[in-house]
Amino acid sequence: MGIGIRTIEAGHVDAPSKPLLVQTGPGGEAMINIGDYAQLKAICWNRRHDEPITAQAALAIYERNWDYVDRANLTAEETTLIEYLRETVGNGALCV
Repeated sequence: MGIGIRTIEAGHVDAPSKPLLVQTGPGGEAMINIGDYAQLKAICWNRRHDEPITAQAALAIYERNWDYVDRANLTAEETTLIEYLRETVGNGALCV
């Protein structure tokens, strides 16, 4: 019995645009407000929703909790966020 890792690779995307709701932190890093995205908020049940998290943390949370993301109810904004995270933090892959 082993652990398997699946990657979902996207087609080539040139310079992904930053989603409107992503802010820039003091060090220039992308910061995500959990409460701005319904599915992220749902899988972050144990975190404060009014405190931003880094893009790296957001991608890690999506990847760890992908089975609990209601993909049928993802908004266009949250889909754009996930694509942005995959391309900028995940090097083009979402490991779920």
